[in-house]
Amino acid sequence: MNSNSLDATIASSSKKTNGNDGKDGAVWMTIVKCLIHPHSWVKQVSCRIIWAHVSALHPTTLSPIEVGSSNTLSFVKATPGAVYEIARNVCHQLGGKDEELNDVMVTQAVKILTWVVQVMHHQPKLCFKSIEDETERQNNTTKINNSNDSGDEDDNDTDVVNADTADNSTTQSSSKNPVAWLMTRLSQIAKTKSATRRDVVFKCFAAFTSTSSAIMTPHLSIILQPLHRALNEAESRILSEGGTPAIIDHGGGGGSCSSTSFDEISFIKQVMQLVEDVCGTQAYVEAYLEVKTRADERRETRKREMAVEAVVDPKMAAERKIKKQAREKERRRRKIEEKKMGVRGGSGSRKKMRMVID
Repeated sequence: MNSNSLDATIASSSKKTNGNDGKDGAVWMTIVKCLIHPHSWVKQVSCRIIWAHVSALHPTTLSPIEVGSSNTLSFVKATPGAVYEIARNVCHQLGGKDEELNDVMVTQAVKILTWVVQVMHHQPKLCFKSIEDETERQNNTTKINNSNDSGDEDDNDTDVVNADTADNSTTQSSSKNPVAWLMTRLSQIAKTKSATRRDVVFKCFAAFTSTSSAIMTPHLSIILQPLHRALNEAESRILSEGGTPAIIDHGGGGGSCSSTSFDEISFIKQVMQLVEDVCGTQAYVEAYLEVKTRADERRETRKREMAVEAVVDPKMAAERKIKKQAREKERRRRKIEEKKMGVRGGSGSRKKMRMVID
């Protein structure tokens, strides 16, 4: 079966089943579970089926976009917690291994999350399975922002985001506000120094700008944290390769400096500009200064701790330095592999951002 035939079949099936009864709802929730199936093809097809269904519904009211449609009640509305399950499982996909992410899956995932974030904003109660569940989550304190702030930017380079740990921590902290939960979850995925996963998350943020400032503005700090971190790291790489601040501002022409870093900086700045355009300059600048201040404070604290450790426990300091060098070596090896596989795609990958937003 070719791609067009599969799309036609998916579209037809999504119209025939809408979740009005328990049987259809169970079928749809099984499809949602397949979003985290080990096989990449199963995950990809599940994404396409989910998107074919939800794209036919208004994200604000969940009513059918098509006039006269028989889908009067979607499983998304009929099944408590379905919205959260979709978001969690799609985020699980994005937090997986780099080689499991392909352009088709990423595009579908970004579209689904852009739809989901609007549902979370307009109908947050659909994210909870029961009133007791909602009450329990509302009683939890907001710990996730502290978790993001306390992360060590140098030591944080895990290959795969621990989905269970991340989901649990975000549930305990920001589930009172589902949109905050989603933004935080994506921010955690981008916390790792994986160029592929960061690109995906930043494409999500760029796509979210097509929604509304009411959705984006309250969560500016969460959105800007990974963007600021990635921008600093890209600029640091250029400086370590012999570049200068003037070259960074100019956007290239650094001789021996990697063009990949310049592409990354350009892409990040494009996303940040989109966010600023939607949220307004004043709110953006205030949030950015807050993020930058916290990052600078963490960096200075970390330097002092390492200086003390070098005196008090030189053996531990030496071991830490060796581990850091090993991570840098592994990171460089992974970047070389990404270039060979065409994962980054140079400026072409940046153009896809506009395709995702449209």
